[in-house]
Parts: sequence; C-alpha cells; structure tokens
Amino acid sequence: MREIRRQLLQAQRDLQSRYEAPQDLIDRLRSEGKSMSEIEGALFEMNRLKGVYESVETALRILES
Repeated sequence: MREIRRQLLQAQRDLQSRYEAPQDLIDRLRSEGKSMSEIEGALFEMNRLKGVYESVETALRILES
C-alpha cells in the first residue's frame, strides 16, 4: 500500500507541474502564434490531464480512508 501511495503522490506532483489553467494556456498559445486547431488540441490534452489528476486524487482519498 505504501508503494502505491508513493507512486500516486508522485503522479499527482507530476500532473500538477504540467497543468496550466485554460485561459493561461490559450493566451500563451495565441502569443506563440498557434492556430485555433492547435489551441483546441492543447485544451483537449489539458482536460485529459485534469481528468487523470482528479482520478489520482480520488485514488489517494480511497487509500486514506
């Protein structure tokens, strides 16, 4: 259990470091001259990361209960 918890905590930290707020992401990509389809793809990927992060948080809560 400790190893699973350790790995989940590491995954949580990694995902937190990669997450960017949607508006910040849009602003950054626009300033880089990205196309609308590239921005949409990046938003889709960011939403996937957020979903994985939430799943990791749920798993940690289950382990702690």
